[in-house]
Amino acid sequence: MPFWMGEMRPLPAIGGSMEENGRVRKQYNFRPSTNGLDSWDVDKLIAASAGLPIRDVALDSIADVDTDFWFKLGPTPTVRRIIDQIRLIQEVDLSYPIILGADGRVMDGMHRIARRSSTAR
Repeated sequence: MPFWMGEMRPLPAIGGSMEENGRVRKQYNFRPSTNGLDSWDVDKLIAASAGLPIRDVALDSIADVDTDFWFKLGPTPTVRRIIDQIRLIQEVDLSYPIILGADGRVMDGMHRIARRSSTAR
């Protein structure tokens, strides 16, 4: 089961980009597993995680930070695509929690982790 790190704030189920709606963009995440490809709707994950306990976790203990998290299953990391990720990191709202799975892997919040990590130095 995923758990929250930070203050719990449910997100509305909305679509489009942040530029289109001024809020959080619609997201689906994917991860290879022994059973094929696991996937989840982030809005549904947030709703399902609402009652779980909140725990503090050191950012440097999150192993996914040292992986090709955004590009492993997606497009080639061109400069333009990296710039897009930088923009998302800069625009992220840090008041939303990071959701980790029971295995400690990131289910939602990698841009928030990147932002916190980049400003913690």
